[in-house]
Amino acid sequence: MRERLAAARPDAVVVFSNDHLLNWPINNTPEFTVGIAGEHVGPADWYDEWLGLKKYTIPGRPALARYIVNEGARRRIAFSYLRDMQFDDGISVPMHYLNPAGAIPLVPVTMNCTVPPIPTPARAYEVGTTLREMLKAYPGPERIAILATGGLSHEPGGPRYFWVDEEFDLWFLDLLKREIIRLSCGSARSSAWRRRAPAAPRS
Repeated sequence: MRERLAAARPDAVVVFSNDHLLNWPINNTPEFTVGIAGEHVGPADWYDEWLGLKKYTIPGRPALARYIVNEGARRRIAFSYLRDMQFDDGISVPMHYLNPAGAIPLVPVTMNCTVPPIPTPARAYEVGTTLREMLKAYPGPERIAILATGGLSHEPGGPRYFWVDEEFDLWFLDLLKREIIRLSCGSARSSAWRRRAPAAPRS
């Protein structure tokens, strides 16, 4: 994947990840946040020892980041923004493997995944498709890569913390590739999920 990213010759990479209460207080957590700094430093202090990663520095792309915030508002998506965004494993690990020299400028976008109200799948899909149109309309000359990162079947802090349900993960990724995600949004979501999702083994 690192080779594919390098072969695409991007001038910037927009990375979507989750925010695990790292950047906002629990009583004021926005849906989506964009890092607009000219330089990003990670991982956050608590995570460097846990991840076994040294501190890294990656240039930002402030003009592109501010465009996402401003154009998002014009299209009725309220992106919050930070000049000093903290990074956990969700961005630090992919950047370690895909952008180890920090040669590709980074625009991080994080989603609230912990504090209700959490964005619904329909809302996340709406934001993703809108962002695609926004980036296609970006007036700058940059080639922009988009990377989404995060866990599927993992259960942080739960009894199956280190167990990966490969069958479920492959099923879900295939669902995304075939764009059936459209059908799983809204009222049909829960019934479709129960009908098609592989059953988890009993512990």
